[in-house]
Amino acid sequence: MNIIREIRKPITDEMQIFNQKLGNLIITNNPLLFPVYDFVFDEGGKQLRPMLTLLSAKLCGTISETTYCGALAVELLHNASLLHDDVIDNSAQRRGKQSVNGRWSNKIAVLAGDNLLSKSMLCVARGENLNILREITNMGEQLTAGELNQIHFADNILITEDDYFSIISMKTSSLIAACVAIGALSADASPDDVERIRKYGELVGICFQIKDDIFDYYMDANIGKPTGNDIREGKITLPLLYALKNAPEKQRIKFLSIVDSQDFNPENVSALINFAKQYQGIEYAEKRLLAFKQKSVEIIKSFPESDARSSLLLLADFLSQRTN
Repeated sequence: MNIIREIRKPITDEMQIFNQKLGNLIITNNPLLFPVYDFVFDEGGKQLRPMLTLLSAKLCGTISETTYCGALAVELLHNASLLHDDVIDNSAQRRGKQSVNGRWSNKIAVLAGDNLLSKSMLCVARGENLNILREITNMGEQLTAGELNQIHFADNILITEDDYFSIISMKTSSLIAACVAIGALSADASPDDVERIRKYGELVGICFQIKDDIFDYYMDANIGKPTGNDIREGKITLPLLYALKNAPEKQRIKFLSIVDSQDFNPENVSALINFAKQYQGIEYAEKRLLAFKQKSVEIIKSFPESDARSSLLLLADFLSQRTN
């Protein structure tokens, strides 16, 4: 986590203010919500999304009260989406600990997520910036559309590489892009700067998701989530897509039959993981990740030198090299 502290350096004081504001927002007397919020926000996590919003604002100008409203909105919306995702995926764990639905129930998780979403919209209203409202609402639409697309493709199982990137662009990349765009808008950045920083967010968001998908192919990886889980849920990600496309015909047919039958028992999941590794699926995914990361670096280097710029460059490195 030392690298996270290094990334935070230019906004150390601002992150403290952000967390004070977040703490005030989630105070509740509701006997059901109080323990859930205490559980969800207990450790804080890396808080990458509000960090991105604050760093983007600092890169483009000055952090303001509108910036804090935007950062709070994206953090609350993100956590709401995680609560809902765990219900949709029937997942009892989230990053190495129980999920809210695993500890309480699906009903509590959905309602708590709805409450966080409402608080997110309240933060946007307080920011009084129509462009930021557009960013948040568009982000919410993209997240749900991405989830629906993923369900559709899981039912149909086989997808193309273009389909894969379309899904992760909506589910992960759109959120990161919105975070940095909101930061820039809150600092009254020029339209050109907003679009450049948005593109950076899209690219590092893709890097983040590809790395997450790679983790799923390591059975003993200390990453805080069950490995092989994506395959079990019928999510065919980049490493396996590449192997299925490039393996010798006999092997390809064999593993396509497993995928087509959706027979994802433990033996077949293990076999599919080993197949993806054997036919360079991991190497290909890493190669694509590094290409996206390099493009993101080039964009940030087009901004004037500053501590915020250095942190955003370091963040691109972190997201492409992280181990959990």
